[in-house]
Amino acid sequence: MFIMNKKLLIRILLGAWFIFLFYVLIIPNKVHREGMIDQEQLSNKLFGAYSSHRYEEGLNKETYLSSIAFIDKQELSKHDLNDKIADLKKHGWKQVYPAREDQITLCFGNQNEIIIVYPTKLNYPNGMRLTEADLANWIINYTYTYKGGEYC
Repeated sequence: MFIMNKKLLIRILLGAWFIFLFYVLIIPNKVHREGMIDQEQLSNKLFGAYSSHRYEEGLNKETYLSSIAFIDKQELSKHDLNDKIADLKKHGWKQVYPAREDQITLCFGNQNEIIIVYPTKLNYPNGMRLTEADLANWIINYTYTYKGGEYC
């Protein structure tokens, strides 16, 4: 009787081991987006009062999320934007460099990045290509990168 229980115990342990291996090796591990700022909520908080504010979610992957917002330059002055940047800095955002032409980059931790563009031309040396319609807007790009942003 003891031998039968020993065989049953071994089968149970082997079964549990295979289930564990299956779970660890086969089922993909989900990345928890710890530290991620809600991009849409932040955009609405900063620019939702502007009637021209338009938010669009871009790429949404497990380890990467990007979105973009547009605000008419006639509605949002550079002075008002500087006030918003100062408010972000009070709440832990840091302006980082290198500053690129017509662009301001801010980071929250090393995973959240905002690039604010005040476009003045269609083509930039860094490869950014814009349309005529883009020239009338502020362009705000929000990015979350699990392993850290390019400038953060």
